[in-house]
Amino acid sequence: MAPAALVWRRLGVTNIVNFGSITGNTTSSSGMGVQFAGPGSVTNQSGAMISGNKGIYGNGSTVPGASAGTVVNFGSIAGNTTSTSGIGVKLVFGSVTNQSGGVISGFIGVYGGGGIGPGPGSGASAGAVVNFGSIAGNTASTAGIGVKLAGGSVTNQSRGMISGFDGISETGTVVNFGGIAGNTTSGTGVSGGSVINQSGGTISGFNGISGTGTVVNFGGIAGNTTSGTGVSGGSVTNQSGGVISGFIGVYGGGGIGPLASAEAVVNFGSITGNTASTAGIGVKLAGGSVTNQSGGVISGFIGVYGGGGIGPLASAEAVVNFAASRATLRRQPA
Repeated sequence: MAPAALVWRRLGVTNIVNFGSITGNTTSSSGMGVQFAGPGSVTNQSGAMISGNKGIYGNGSTVPGASAGTVVNFGSIAGNTTSTSGIGVKLVFGSVTNQSGGVISGFIGVYGGGGIGPGPGSGASAGAVVNFGSIAGNTASTAGIGVKLAGGSVTNQSRGMISGFDGISETGTVVNFGGIAGNTTSGTGVSGGSVINQSGGTISGFNGISGTGTVVNFGGIAGNTTSGTGVSGGSVTNQSGGVISGFIGVYGGGGIGPLASAEAVVNFGSITGNTASTAGIGVKLAGGSVTNQSGGVISGFIGVYGGGGIGPLASAEAVVNFAASRATLRRQPA
């Protein structure tokens, strides 16, 4: 039997409510506070602790319903924070709700991944994470992640904090009312998926958001202003009151093929690049369009820069400016 404090049987539905302490081995990669291969739930109450190399681990099965776990945390769930095998909560399929005052930590805080298909048994990795508390991954190592999902959704509520070298990685949809933070020297706040950053929400890192499909911003998205990017990839709508900043505020570039880098940027708020360096740019696209609405401000050493993409639509920029403050355009020569 694996060195876990508590092992669920494969097919039985088990519900665990913890008011005390459940502890597994913290140094071995197979040490776990709770391990299961069948459906069930864990409720970790305020003041309670679950710990191990992996705090809670649903290891996956092809049996229908396997690993369809539900975790609700008011207390503390801790995986090893210095070993790459350390995970706070890992579910191949299921949901995690971290309540106000709840803390989940590990080298990776919450990890959902590795299943097959869209549902339990026939597939996993479509997890849902809702956070009102703190979810923390290792912030020093490039493999440290707050929340890592191969699909699914993350909702980070007001006062919720998610942090790691990368705050959130490889997810489907992120809705943020709180704080998401990646390492500011080379990490990313959110990597992958689509993001809605609500008013009061902050996303930060060396790159604020990268590799995403769609970004809608009502809050603050900040990349490193000396060499990082606020948002890179996908389409961006920056709403009134929204602020996006970085050495380059919004960057889309370098794609290959007929739709390479055909991003669209619509701005009602503020998009700012570095104004002191000649390479500082508010919006840089290798194709696509920029619409700067009334009240919108785009600034940088160069306000808007377009050019250099590959493919029939690359470098086909359109800039429409409705704002009183002028956004300047520089286009790379053909």
